[in-house]
Amino acid sequence: PSGISGIETSLPLMLNAVNEGFLSLPDVVRLMCTNPARIFGLRNKGGISPGHDADITLIDMNMTKPVVAAEFNSKAKFSPFDGMKLQGWPVCTIVGGKLAWWDGEFYVKNGKEIIYC
Repeated sequence: PSGISGIETSLPLMLNAVNEGFLSLPDVVRLMCTNPARIFGLRNKGGISPGHDADITLIDMNMTKPVVAAEFNSKAKFSPFDGMKLQGWPVCTIVGGKLAWWDGEFYVKNGKEIIYC
């Protein structure tokens, strides 16, 4: 299927690395927010400051749970990390200042529908 393999595990893997002492939270922000926004020229993304889009993900650094690929929201229901217990998970996503996702439930539908051939 189309999509980015690992999109649902990339942040928990990074947060787990913070909990294990390999990275700091500022490292994660730089690697997953600031630098990608800069590289792709997304002017109102990648940080929290006046004029930015208010896209924020809240995390629970103590939450520990296994990766369950069968429960992914993407069409890809596989992962090399399936079954691995990770500590540090997103719990809420705010997009444009509006609640978009909380504890596994989506509250808004942004973007365009994708039709697969």
